[in-house]
Amino acid sequence: MGDGTVTSTQFYLLAEGQGSNPMQFLFLIGGMILIMYFVMFRPQMKEQKRRRAMLAAIKKHDQVLTSGGLYGTVVSVSDAEVVLKIDDNVRVKFARSAVTAIVNRDDDEDGKAS
Repeated sequence: MGDGTVTSTQFYLLAEGQGSNPMQFLFLIGGMILIMYFVMFRPQMKEQKRRRAMLAAIKKHDQVLTSGGLYGTVVSVSDAEVVLKIDDNVRVKFARSAVTAIVNRDDDEDGKAS
């Protein structure tokens, strides 16, 4: 025993004395849950909130990008659908959720005249 080797009984006694506090384990698990919340769930919830606000703000004459990669100008908006003008005499109906971004918003139509 004087040569630096540890028997299984001595190892058990050493291990038992170092990490047997259940409160340490609970703090560790609680810390991991908090880290996961701030790293994974909170940013996802913020993005969903931003997307809902963007979809609610779609209005006529907005230029939008769809999930299929089509650019178009909003002609009409209903609760579930958006009609986009893709080209002259080409109008396509999309689900409102298919809009991924508002590209260019015509907020002031009076600014075109100047």
